[in-house]
Amino acid sequence: ANPCSGFGGFMCLRHLLLSLSLAAAAASEEKAAAGEKEAATKRPSSLAPVVGYRGIYSQLHLNDDGIPKVLMLLGGDSDTGGGEAPSWYSSAAMRFKQGRTKTAAFFAVAAGRDAARAAARFGIEEVPPGGAIFVCASGKARRFHFSPEAGAGERSRALRSTVEAAVSGEAEEQDLQPLPSFPEPDRPRKAAAAASLDEAKKAVAS
Repeated sequence: ANPCSGFGGFMCLRHLLLSLSLAAAAASEEKAAAGEKEAATKRPSSLAPVVGYRGIYSQLHLNDDGIPKVLMLLGGDSDTGGGEAPSWYSSAAMRFKQGRTKTAAFFAVAAGRDAARAAARFGIEEVPPGGAIFVCASGKARRFHFSPEAGAGERSRALRSTVEAAVSGEAEEQDLQPLPSFPEPDRPRKAAAAASLDEAKKAVAS
């Protein structure tokens, strides 16, 4: 007798529909997980945030005070700014963060006009297509030279080694340049007025 005839046929059909339903649900879950993973990879890196020209001062002097700073001028021809730090750069930054504690802070400057203006401060006429990196500590800056032809892992390891020397205070003195100045962020009018009043009071008291 055919097991899929009569009542048995109904059970076979029911089993088939249930299997198809479970398979569709599994496929839907896999697709959703893949979408979440893709979205996560597209989120801006918190290890190496991208800032504009006006945000450089805060990254160098206000945020994560007292530790070396590593900045990357992103290459590109965009006049509107933008771009993201390459993954090998963010990977190097990961080595210097344990939980909420950082021993060095990484960031990047948006490609285009922002990076070009920052490059001029460092004495660079043009930002290379692969970008330019500076390791800054104790009021000094050293450019980290890397070959675009080198593998991502090789570049990341070399950068980590350079930053580790800055963190430990064992960086060589050669090829250092004074850390250039950058404009402070705009302060709200009330805060600026209060600061001016405090300065005036101090001047009178002295």
